[in-house]
Amino acid sequence: MSVLLITQDTNFDIDSVSKKVWELWIPAQKEVVQSVTVKIKDNYYENSISSLIEDLKKDISLYLYTIRILADKSSFQSGISTSHFSSGNQFKMLLPLFEEFSKLYCRDRLVNASSFQLELIKENILCSTLTESLGPTFNVEKGTAYTIASLKSLGRLLLAWNYPRQFEQAVAIVSGSPLDTTLDTVLSNIFGFTPSTLGAKVALQMGFGENISKMINKIPLQTSVSISTSSIHNRLDCICTFGENFSQIHSTLPNSINKKETKELMNFLTKSLGEQGLAKVYEIAGKTCSEYSKKFPGIFPGISVDIEHIASGKVNDRIEVSRLARKAGLDDSTEIQNLVCNIHNKEDGKELLKKFLHTTLEKSGISSTLIFAVSPIDVSLLPVFRKGTPTFVRAEESPLYSGNFNNSLIRDAFTEKKSQLAKGHGKRKEPIVVYVSPINQKNPVGVVYLEGEIDNISAEKIKNLGELVSTVMLMIYTIPEKKPEKVYERKKTTPAQVRQ
Repeated sequence: MSVLLITQDTNFDIDSVSKKVWELWIPAQKEVVQSVTVKIKDNYYENSISSLIEDLKKDISLYLYTIRILADKSSFQSGISTSHFSSGNQFKMLLPLFEEFSKLYCRDRLVNASSFQLELIKENILCSTLTESLGPTFNVEKGTAYTIASLKSLGRLLLAWNYPRQFEQAVAIVSGSPLDTTLDTVLSNIFGFTPSTLGAKVALQMGFGENISKMINKIPLQTSVSISTSSIHNRLDCICTFGENFSQIHSTLPNSINKKETKELMNFLTKSLGEQGLAKVYEIAGKTCSEYSKKFPGIFPGISVDIEHIASGKVNDRIEVSRLARKAGLDDSTEIQNLVCNIHNKEDGKELLKKFLHTTLEKSGISSTLIFAVSPIDVSLLPVFRKGTPTFVRAEESPLYSGNFNNSLIRDAFTEKKSQLAKGHGKRKEPIVVYVSPINQKNPVGVVYLEGEIDNISAEKIKNLGELVSTVMLMIYTIPEKKPEKVYERKKTTPAQVRQ
């Protein structure tokens, strides 16, 4: 669907929308709010303001609400700090506010959340965590970096939670549009303003100045800012852009960041933070997401990444699988995320891949799937997976160079290193579309064959699914087996051997 064809069935006004989202806000986790309230009553935070800040960060709604009622917003030093709590009475001041907050925002909205709403929470956590980590590198105070990054994605969050039907419509439109169609552009066509404009408006309501509001609403800067000479506005904008891009490449929501940009970003972050620093970002974000995962297991896997993955570039593999799944229009985020999460776990990855081939492909309109793997010993292609009854190929060994040229379609894809998309008729004379592709075009290790009825699947979609299957097959089946560690035993020597 073209974005230009969107028509607004409701007249949205920025002032009325901002008023509504201000009142309804974002749902919060009751357990986190109760835990913080109990600790305040027990004077737990009097000697540890940092503990309060970390506890507030466990729930993005509570953190931003606290900023809304507490922080000094007259300057860029907009994070929560010790200056707000010069006496114990100021802690006690939070009690009635948090109790009221719990009544208003700790209801069933979070329990009944849609996957896209939870994905946006994950995006916010990743964005804020990374931006905070980059703060010292760009001479920006960490609390300020975290807060401004949270505000940058606030508009999306507020629209998703308070206008879920319209937001879900936008996600569906972007999923079926070219990759350069952005979610914010579609939302702008629906509402008449961008999520950033709404975020900037709410920031003003929270008491932030025009300078911060303008920065939230502006187009991001190029991320080649000179750290030593640029203003605080530019440095904040720069690291927030890094944070936004970082969060979006890990999201199952449709975003327009391509593979090249992803690689450049990950290389930059690894260089800026170091492998251990970047691993720490994943660890912190993972812990924050785990608070939500207690209620929503399966929504937040796949962002916990160890240092080995970063050092070897395996993070990029995870990001690539998510990108290809989005390109194929798959909306089963839980299943895709589980596959992404285990892409480097050979045994679990194989099982999840089988499930994906059996269920997800069929749901997408694929009637027959056949996968071959090369056998170097026999110089042939062997069938390793079959579902359905393919029209043009058979699930049997296919020699590559002997005179027996059965399954020529499979053999040609492997030897010529080319993908082929064709249309024909099935065994019942129904119109079908077929996609055949080598697994790894440069140095093939197998072949993927997908078939589906034209009434159930388009040529473009079957091609995109084929690219996804080929990529996942290559990643999972080329993981080297773990070799058992050698145990070296000290040789026993006899007295006679010693004398010699």
